[in-house]
Amino acid sequence: MQKTGQFSYTKVAIKQILLILFGIISSFLLVCSPIFAEATNNLEARYYDTDNRYTSFGGFSGSVIETRTWEQIDTSDYDPQGRRDRWSVAIDGYIFIPSDGTYFFETYSDDGVRLKIDENIVINNWTNHGRTINTGQLILQSGWKPIQLEMYEWGGVSRLRLRWKPPGSNDYSFPPAANLSTTLPVIEQTPAEAFTEVEDDIGAKM
Repeated sequence: MQKTGQFSYTKVAIKQILLILFGIISSFLLVCSPIFAEATNNLEARYYDTDNRYTSFGGFSGSVIETRTWEQIDTSDYDPQGRRDRWSVAIDGYIFIPSDGTYFFETYSDDGVRLKIDENIVINNWTNHGRTINTGQLILQSGWKPIQLEMYEWGGVSRLRLRWKPPGSNDYSFPPAANLSTTLPVIEQTPAEAFTEVEDDIGAKM
C-alpha cells in the first residue's frame, strides 16, 4: 500500500510539473503568436499581353506582362507596361463577407468583364462595349470567400471599377481594403486551445 501511495504521489507531482511547464510555454506563445493570419488588404492583378476575348472564365492564356495589387478596383485608361490595346487582366483573392444576406455587386467596364464570387458567376458581360455598368446579386454567408474578376481591353480607352452593396446599404461603395486579401486568412489554434489539448492528453495518460 505504501508503494502504491508513493507511486500515485509521484504521478501527481509529475503532472503538476508538466502543466506548469506548458503553462509557461503557452504564455510565451500567447504574446508571440497571432491568432489570425492577417489579411493583405488588397487583391492581386495579373495583366496579360493578349485580350483573351475568346476564353472561358479562368482560362486566360498568353504572357503575364505585369503583376501588382489593388486596394480598390477603380482604374481608368490603365495601360499595363504601356500596352494600350488588346490586353486582359485577371484579379483574384478573397473578400470578407461580414454578415449573412444578399449582396449586390456592380462593375463599370470598357470592354468585357466577368465576376465570380464564391465560385458563382455574378456578372458576365464578356463583349466589346463602351463604358457600361453591370450588376448582379448573390446570397452569401459570412466569412472569407474567393473572388475572381476578369476584364479585357479591345481598343480605345479602358475602364474597370468594382463596387458592392452589402445588406442594409442604400448605395454602392468600394469594399474596404480590410475585407480583401490575396491569400486566405486562416484561423489558427490559439495557445489556450493548444494548452487545453495538452492538459487533457496528460490527464488521460496519467
